[in-house]
Amino acid sequence: MSISSGITEGAPVAGAIAPPAAVINTLTSRAAWQQAHDACRADPGRFHGDIARSELHWFEPSLGTHGAWIRWVPEHAAWEGHDARSGAPVAPELPGDYR
Repeated sequence: MSISSGITEGAPVAGAIAPPAAVINTLTSRAAWQQAHDACRADPGRFHGDIARSELHWFEPSLGTHGAWIRWVPEHAAWEGHDARSGAPVAPELPGDYR
């Protein structure tokens, strides 16, 4: 630890969690905005549902003995999550369009 600099130096805290990466707005042009706007107007439930399935964790009681918290991970094209009781990682075999 360095007192003179006012910064604590040393080993990282065990179990420390790194902050999430910044999310970049994908609507970088008027055309992209218009496409999103049109999709939302055409089917608001699907538009917002597609966002919610990857941004929120969903409780799925049928996974394991105590259920699991899952979310869609677009980069892996798969559902991933954690066991509700143990916190152990789960990779359920659910279809991509599971809702």
